[in-house]
Formats: sequence, structure tokens, C-alpha cells
Amino acid sequence: MLVARLRLVLVNALIAVILAVVLLDALPQAPAALGDLVRPLARRVGLGQHWQVFAPDPDSVNMRFRAEITYRDGQTAVWRSPNWPQQSVWERMAGHRREEWLDNGWGQEDSPAWPGWARHLARLMRPDDPQADRDAEVKIVVEQYSIPPASDRPWRSWREPSTFDESWTLTIEKLP
Repeated sequence: MLVARLRLVLVNALIAVILAVVLLDALPQAPAALGDLVRPLARRVGLGQHWQVFAPDPDSVNMRFRAEITYRDGQTAVWRSPNWPQQSVWERMAGHRREEWLDNGWGQEDSPAWPGWARHLARLMRPDDPQADRDAEVKIVVEQYSIPPASDRPWRSWREPSTFDESWTLTIEKLP
């Protein structure tokens, strides 16, 4: 009985800590010192919000990723992030968290996640090889399309293919 009660108290405390971290990271009214203290922890554990409550600025850029993978045997593979406008409503809904991660995973503060992501992509493209990531090199490229301002008319359809006119190498991970 005591163990069950202690477990309930600990779970409730964890929920309260998670809510406090999210609120301190997202609310612009939060004291700056607390936000600065909580932000690195929130990003490291995946709770970073990268948005502000109450009318954030609209997106002005669409991004997608490409990973060029070279395996230890010299073979190559290319992974591309999902093309959201070509997906069904169900696919977009089911992949929403992945879309958000991809949309926010390219900042310098996210660099600790890149080696693990590169390892995951190397394994993903060769599911039959349990050690596909060993000695692989993964080059992750960000492709960018600038969204025209809403004042530009006529508006283009969201289904119209975007022209990703700018790209840069995010990282090159040489996996051990």
C-alpha cells in the first residue's frame, strides 16, 4: 500500500514538473531567469516548445531534409523527409509530431540530436543489416523555400509544388 501511494505521489510530481517546464518555456510572461534555466532542459528531453503563446509570427520558410548516406561497403542511399502536401490528411495527422520535430530540429542548439538521428537514418535505409550504421557517413542537407508574404497576390495553392531554391549542409556525421 505504501509503495502504491509513493508511486502515485512521484507520478503526480513528474506531471507537475513537466507542466511547469512547458509553461516556463512557452509563456512570454515567465521570468527570463527561469526561462533561461529551464529552456536547455526542455529541449534536451524533447519538451521545448519553440513557439510563443498568443499570436506567434507566421512561418515564412518551408523546409525539408535530405540525407545522403554512404555505407562502409561503398553503397549509397538517399532519404528524404516526407512531402507534406502530397500526403493524405490521415498521414499528416499521424505524422504531425515528426513534422514538428523536423521543422524545429535544425538549430545549432539541436546539434546533440544529430548523431543519433544520422544513425537512425542509416539503419532505416538498410533494415536488413543490423549494423548498417557502423562506419557509415551521413550528410544531412536542409532545403529551404521562402513563403511569399500574404500581401502578394494571387495566392498560390498549398498543393502547388514548392521550389526549394536554397540548401545547405546541416551536418556530416561519420558514425563509428
